[in-house]
Amino acid sequence: MDTKSLGFRTDLMVRQMAGSEIEYRDGYVVVRTIRNPGFWWGNFILVRGELLDSDPDAWQGIFRSEFPSSEHLAIGLDTEQPPGDSIRTYLDELGLSLEVSAVMVSSRLIPPRPHSTDIELRQLSSESDWSQLLEMRSRLEDGEEHFGPTYGEFQRLYCDETREMNERFLEWTFGAFLGHRLLGSVGIAVESDGLARFQNVLTATESRRTGIASNLVFHVGRFAESELDATRLVMVADPTGPAIGIYRQLGFVDSEVQVMLQKGV
Repeated sequence: MDTKSLGFRTDLMVRQMAGSEIEYRDGYVVVRTIRNPGFWWGNFILVRGELLDSDPDAWQGIFRSEFPSSEHLAIGLDTEQPPGDSIRTYLDELGLSLEVSAVMVSSRLIPPRPHSTDIELRQLSSESDWSQLLEMRSRLEDGEEHFGPTYGEFQRLYCDETREMNERFLEWTFGAFLGHRLLGSVGIAVESDGLARFQNVLTATESRRTGIASNLVFHVGRFAESELDATRLVMVADPTGPAIGIYRQLGFVDSEVQVMLQKGV
């Protein structure tokens, strides 16, 4: 996948594994996840090459031509650098929300402090496991106010997709369990060349600051290296959030940024 952005390269990798349609146009890429139209970053365009020098109005026009009935707008920029102040002001005027995430990489994870011996780290398998994951995602990522009333349907379809990818051995989702209760989860997908992308690091509110997230990420990373021949681990994180400190302690280093523009209709 010929993209400058490592974040979007791994996004496209996962979308292809999931069965999304990926079409390369002159100056941009179109990604469609037809089964889940409410999945903003499963239905987006990635602007690249000379088109990056155009103004955001042009990008919006392209998105609308590709997704004429969409209830959202999602545009990725195939760049490794954050946008300058002038374009940020322009985006504000257009009502576009700018998200700049940190793309982090590691080739050797550092072991964290051990978690409680009562916690079991294992792959999700049972109906109860997957139901708890959907409940956790819906509880922790309540986006109905921002994304609209279809957000719950997006979450359900996204979890269904994740489960199907696990069943097809395209993604591996692990959980931290206390007995049968899910306290946290992490997924990972690995390309044949050894590039691996972590997915959806979640921890129940009551279980934060207990080492669950760090131990899950470390456990899943080691699994990917030993069982799936992963050689380069990629994590995308909020640069201002608390989780990025955990990832740095595990040995992830900042590599570049991922630039995303979005808004609801």
